[in-house]
Amino acid sequence: MARFRRRTCVILLLFILFICSIMMALKTLRPDRAGFGDPFGLGLLPELQQRTVLLDSKQNSLNRAQGDTVTRVSNLHSIAVNTMKASMFPAKKLEEELSSPNYNFHIFYYTWYGNPQFDGKYIHWNHPLLPHWDPKIANNYPKGRHNPPEDIGANFYPELGSYSSKDTTVIEAHMKQMRSASTGVIVLSWYPPGMADENGEPTDDLVPVVLDYAHKYNLKVTFHIEPYKDRDDRSMYHNVKYIIDSVGPGYIDTSIRPWNNHNTRNRVNGKYYETAFSAALLVRPEIISITSFNEWHEGTQIEKAIPKRTGQVVYLDYKPHKPNVYLELTQKWSEKYRKEQEQWLM
Repeated sequence: MARFRRRTCVILLLFILFICSIMMALKTLRPDRAGFGDPFGLGLLPELQQRTVLLDSKQNSLNRAQGDTVTRVSNLHSIAVNTMKASMFPAKKLEEELSSPNYNFHIFYYTWYGNPQFDGKYIHWNHPLLPHWDPKIANNYPKGRHNPPEDIGANFYPELGSYSSKDTTVIEAHMKQMRSASTGVIVLSWYPPGMADENGEPTDDLVPVVLDYAHKYNLKVTFHIEPYKDRDDRSMYHNVKYIIDSVGPGYIDTSIRPWNNHNTRNRVNGKYYETAFSAALLVRPEIISITSFNEWHEGTQIEKAIPKRTGQVVYLDYKPHKPNVYLELTQKWSEKYRKEQEQWLM
């Protein structure tokens, strides 16, 4: 009886060890990639495993596709936002960088310049030397025309060179300079359509372009109607009338009127300009007009000028100051005028 019990215990123990061995063997066959939730012993069922791998592969592809779609949508959103920011940023930055416009500061602006690149020839830069009305005096001075780009009809030389008024990059550069000087209104030299001065060509088609760029820089535009044939009260009826007062940086037109030295007004390194501003403020004017931004022939410009020397010509310049000195002086007096106006109204 005792022997039977020992045998039974041994058999039971062996059976238990056999079961444990099988379970250990099954455990070793479990796929390494299996995570929580994978059926135990899936590796023993190849067909089912293959289907599961296929389903996993499809699911991963779907997830990747959805992820790519989300990424593309996200990227498109970022591009749209960045584009919107980029379009808004320049205008905002422009306003932050430039001085506030003073709409009681007016400046004359001329669009009659041309060069071969934009106009097929030089216009106005090749201005003729104008003879004196007295032949005896006229005989003492040279005759002919200027020969750009080195020899231009001006006593100063522009930083932008012998430019064309049709060049939109030039127009924008001018607007930026005028705005940096705190001027607020452009007095645009204007002839009716089809008309021009004796040395130029019609420029009325440039008016929309000037208006567009002036708007970009928050500048206003009014029209200085130049003298033209048969101009009378009827032809002027619908044109803008304008009051002009006593300010300019200087005057010298001997490059086109070599006999006109007696009318030269020396700039005295900006002192003449500042004296004119000071005198203008004494009468408490409603408007101050500046002659001019770019009338190079008569040397009244405040546009940037640079030192220039050619074989026969030495141009005047703004030294010892920088090329933008008259823009800075204009900005200074614009602010002074704005502050004094506030006191006048108190």
